[in-house]
Amino acid sequence: MLESARSTSDNSKQFKKPDNDESQEYSVNDLLNIWRDRPAQRDIKWWPNAIKVLFIGFIWGALFSISYFSSGLLITSFLFSSIMVISFIIISFGNIFFFYEKVRFRGGKRIDLFEDLNFRIRDKNSDTLFIFNRKGYGTTGLKIFKIDIIPETVHGNVKRFLRSLDRLGVPYTYQIIQTSNIQLIENSAELFDKEERKRARSQLLNSQNSLITSLYLATSYWGKTLYFSATLDNIQKQLDGYSKVIFSSFTSTFPHHHLSELKGLDLIDALYALFFKTKVAPKNKQESIEELKNNKLMISMIVRSIYLMIFSVLNVFIIQSLGVPFSYNILINLTCNFLIIYIFWKDLLSPLADKFIFRDFYRLNLFTDFKFFMRTGIPDTLFVWNQKLNLLLGTNMLAVKQIRSSGYNEPDQFFRGIAPLKLSFSYTTIQSPFSCLDLKHGFMKHLNEPIQRYLIKYAGNKGRLIDWLSMRASIWWFMFFISANSYKFTSIINNKVIDSLEEELQDKFDEIDLVFRTYFSNYPRVVLKDRKLLSGLKVILLKNKFFRREGTYLPYTLIQGVVLSNTNKIMDELKKSIKTQVAAEFNTPLNLQNQIIVGNTINTEFCREEISFGFKLDQVRSLLISGGKNSQRDNVAMNIISELVKNNVPSIIFDFKGNYSKIINSFSKTQFKNDFHYFKLGQSFQISLLK
Repeated sequence: MLESARSTSDNSKQFKKPDNDESQEYSVNDLLNIWRDRPAQRDIKWWPNAIKVLFIGFIWGALFSISYFSSGLLITSFLFSSIMVISFIIISFGNIFFFYEKVRFRGGKRIDLFEDLNFRIRDKNSDTLFIFNRKGYGTTGLKIFKIDIIPETVHGNVKRFLRSLDRLGVPYTYQIIQTSNIQLIENSAELFDKEERKRARSQLLNSQNSLITSLYLATSYWGKTLYFSATLDNIQKQLDGYSKVIFSSFTSTFPHHHLSELKGLDLIDALYALFFKTKVAPKNKQESIEELKNNKLMISMIVRSIYLMIFSVLNVFIIQSLGVPFSYNILINLTCNFLIIYIFWKDLLSPLADKFIFRDFYRLNLFTDFKFFMRTGIPDTLFVWNQKLNLLLGTNMLAVKQIRSSGYNEPDQFFRGIAPLKLSFSYTTIQSPFSCLDLKHGFMKHLNEPIQRYLIKYAGNKGRLIDWLSMRASIWWFMFFISANSYKFTSIINNKVIDSLEEELQDKFDEIDLVFRTYFSNYPRVVLKDRKLLSGLKVILLKNKFFRREGTYLPYTLIQGVVLSNTNKIMDELKKSIKTQVAAEFNTPLNLQNQIIVGNTINTEFCREEISFGFKLDQVRSLLISGGKNSQRDNVAMNIISELVKNNVPSIIFDFKGNYSKIINSFSKTQFKNDFHYFKLGQSFQISLLK
C-alpha cells in the first residue's frame, strides 16, 4: 500500500464519515495520516555497558585502595590493580583463542558468530527449536512454517490476518528466499574419477540458472529466566498458542494456500536455507542431532575459574592485612565473585543448565562446519567457508531505517524488477504488535495532535482504542531486511578468490539495491556493516532481537498494519517458482459411513485432509480402480485388500508383476496369513500368448 496522497484518498473511501460532524472525529479515521514525525529508532540499551564500566572502575578503585592502605606503596598498588583489571578485561572481552585460530589468508578476521548460542530440540521430530544463550540472556523458542502451495488466482487477506494476530499479541516473521537450484557435492575430494568430476561440474553449471523460491512464516518467544525448567515449559506453552493462532488465522484468511509446520530434519533444513539462502545441509543430517562437546568452552571456563581463584586468594591476604575479621573477609570475596559471574561470566553456569534443564534435549550441531570471517577493508560483507563442500559464500545486507510519508511502496514491482536478474536473495520482515497501553504511553509523541487528543479523550474507553487499532490493523514494531548472496566452489581460499567473489557479490547487491530504491522509495535504507551486519544475520535466523543484552544496534520503526499488509503479501510473481494449483472447490460430505478405510478426503479450500474415506463391504463387490499410475492403483488395491482381511473377508489375488508379494509378507506372521489365495504369474499359473 502506497503511503502517498493517492493511496490515502483511496483508503479513506473504505470508511464512511461518522454520523457526528466533528472534524476532529473524522480526522481520526484517516488511515495513514497519524504521524507527526516518523519514529525511527535503534535497538540499543546503554545500561548494561554502563553497569560493566562502573563495576570495572569500582574493582580497580577497591583493589588500589586496599593494596595501598595495606602496603603504603603507591606505584606498586597502582600496577597491581591495573594488571588485575587489564587481565580481567582481556579474559572477559578478548578472544583468548586468538593465537590458535588458523586464518587461510592474510587480512582476514575469523568470527565465531554463534559462540554464545546452543540449539536444542526435545526429540528428533520436535516442531520447536530452543536457542539457549550461555551468557545468561535467556532462552528463545522458535517455530517455523512453510507455505507449500499457493493458488493461481486467489489472494489472501493480509489485513485480516494481521488483525487476528494483533488480538492475541502474536509476533511473526515473513520471509521469502530465492536460491540457485544446485546440487552440492558434499565432498568433491572423494571424486577421484575425472569423468565423475566432469559430470558433477556439468550438473552444477546446467542448474545454476534455475531458481528455487521458498516462503516461510515463523514465530518466537523469549524467556528471561534462564536456569529454571519451568521457563522452558512456559516457552513451549506460549509457542503452541502462537502456532494455533497463526495456523487458524492463515487458514481462514488465505484460502487455497497450504501452510505446514516444520519438524525435525525439515526444521534443520529451514534453518540452513533461511541463513545461507542456498541448499546447504550437513553431510548426514542425523549427525546434526547429537551431543556436542565444546572443548573451546571448557578451556575458557578453566581460565576464568583460575583467575577467580587467584583474585580471591590475593584479596583474602590483602584484606586480612587490614585487620578485617576472616568471616567478613570471606563474605566480601564471595560477594565480589558473585557479582563478577552475574555481570560478566554467566556462561560459567551453563553446564548447570545442560545438566539439570536440557538433560533430556538433543543438541543440534548446526554451523559447526562453517567458518565465518570478514575481510579487512570490506566491512559490509560476511564470508562463509565450508571446506567439506568446497563452498565459499558471501553475503551483503541492507535494512530499512525509517518510513517516509511520501514515496512509493510497490513490492510487486520490486519482485518483477529483480526476476530477470536471476539473483539469490532474501526478503525478511520481522514484526510484533503493540498494545493500546504501549501506544498510549510510549509513542504518543510521534502522533499528530488530532490523534493525541482523540486517544487522550478516550483513554479510559478500551473499546474505542481497540476499534481505532483494528481500523489500522494495529500498530506494529517493524524490521525490514534485504540480503543478497553469491557463492563460489573452490578448494582453496586466498585473496584472489575472495576478491573475485566480492566483485561478483557487489554487482548483485548493487542491482538489488537499485531496484529496492526504485520501488520502495519511501523506505530509506542503510547498508549493514561490521557489528550491524552480524546482528542482522542473527536476527534473520533467530526471528527476534533477544540474543544480546546490549541490543542489536539495528534500526526499527513503527508501521500501521494497513501499510504492513502490502509489504507482507504473497506476490503474484512468486507463482513462477512455487507450486501452484487451480483454486477449485469440491464440497465433500462430512457424514461418510465407512467399514474399510483407504484414505482421507481433501478440503480443497484449505488444502488439508478432512475426514477418513473408504467403502462399505457391499460397495467393494463392484469396484473399478482407474486413473493414476499403475503403482498408485496397485497401492489402493493392496490397501483395500488389507482392510478386507482385517474385517474377516478373504481375498483371491492374481499377481502378474510380483507387486503383491509384499502384502503377503506383511501378514505372514499374523492371524490373517491363511486368508489369502495368492496366485503369481509364472509360478501358480501361466499365460500362453499363442492360444
